[in-house]
Amino acid sequence: MPRPLEITSAPRRSSRLAIPPSSFSPMEPLTPPAKTVLPVCPLLQKRSLLLAPPPQAPLPWLWQCHLCQRMYPLGTTRRCLEDGHYFC
Repeated sequence: MPRPLEITSAPRRSSRLAIPPSSFSPMEPLTPPAKTVLPVCPLLQKRSLLLAPPPQAPLPWLWQCHLCQRMYPLGTTRRCLEDGHYFC
């Protein structure tokens, strides 16, 4: 005849999950999750090596008087300060 089945239970320990959250409990964990480091794609590394270097700083916009050949930055004045010629 088979032996009768005996069921024994271990004493239960309370966990923090058993405590219901209060209205003052934070919605997110207090410690930020660990950042995951994505592997670098070798194709992107090769692509960055093949790209041309960035362009140099652009040249300033200048206008030149047709009469005296004096040059002025575009936003400074519309008239030549030497002969009064207008920027056209």
